[in-house]
Amino acid sequence: MKNLQHVKFIFVTTNFNSLPITVRSRSQCFCFNLVSNNLIKDLILRVSKEEGINLNEDLVNIITLSSSGSPRRALVTLEAVICKIKSGSSTEDIFKTLGLIGYKNFTNFIAYHIFGDFNGLYKNSSVFLEQHVDLEKAISDLQQFIIDTRIGLIYPQNISNLRSDVSSLLELINQQQQGSGMDERAYRQYVNKRLDSMRELSINLSKNIPYVYNKNALISGFVVDLALSWK
Repeated sequence: MKNLQHVKFIFVTTNFNSLPITVRSRSQCFCFNLVSNNLIKDLILRVSKEEGINLNEDLVNIITLSSSGSPRRALVTLEAVICKIKSGSSTEDIFKTLGLIGYKNFTNFIAYHIFGDFNGLYKNSSVFLEQHVDLEKAISDLQQFIIDTRIGLIYPQNISNLRSDVSSLLELINQQQQGSGMDERAYRQYVNKRLDSMRELSINLSKNIPYVYNKNALISGFVVDLALSWK
């Protein structure tokens, strides 16, 4: 048998715990962190430029959102987007293909909750029920958006490193404070309470999604629970 000392086996997985303990205990394990939004956007813009494709800001943001910090996922999504663009698809059609909701809808939905606008909240909740949307992933993305918003409120200098683009929502929150008549500390406590209630209720919603056939009733109940939390 030939000398095989130069041969090395490399296993790559996104689910480390799925590997048998006998494999993990006999391996050198290296954990890679997720990449910041800025680096993901730079990657998307560089590759799309090399492919001769000019992406608008909405598409860049939506690809960044769908990647969840993974360059590989970003490139896979970008490839699908480029194919759609070359086939003449509109931005709206591309959103449907990706099964995503987008930053603007998350911004509006959370803002309506924070500011206590039931009509706006109920009307905007329809985006979760569109045929192309993966509801389970959409609620998971909503939860991430809420977490990033809270971080952005505490550390506004680091919003460019967050997974979600919460800049528009933070701007709305700051604008609303000026006309609220509340001091900054009290207002931030109020906003954080609203964000926490949405996150907690969305977690409960996530648990029921796989078992409920009537998604419309599920989302309507979610909106009602959000409104009840205002009292």
